[in-house]
Amino acid sequence: DKASKLDADTKSTLEGFKGSAPAAAAPVAAAPAAAAPIDFNIKSIDFIKDKEVRGTAKKAFMGAKRAKLEGVAMVDFIIAELDKASKLDADTKSTLEGFKEGKI
Repeated sequence: DKASKLDADTKSTLEGFKGSAPAAAAPVAAAPAAAAPIDFNIKSIDFIKDKEVRGTAKKAFMGAKRAKLEGVAMVDFIIAELDKASKLDADTKSTLEGFKEGKI
């Protein structure tokens, strides 16, 4: 195997990645459940009056967009990020939940 450039350590590491791929694919499997498109874009976050909270929500929006999340999954991601940053209040959460249901 002179043509092979992989040593045993590298090969075992790559094999380990191969085994972990299904766990990373699990969130993608949840996306088809959100088949109904909702009208949600970065301007939708402008209802948040607090500048710091709005900035955190917009950063979460862009993170969700980079992760190729759409619709309900994106709103859930934003709610989770605001909650993780301890910036989620009841009004903001209920308004974001309204986007998920298509009421807003």
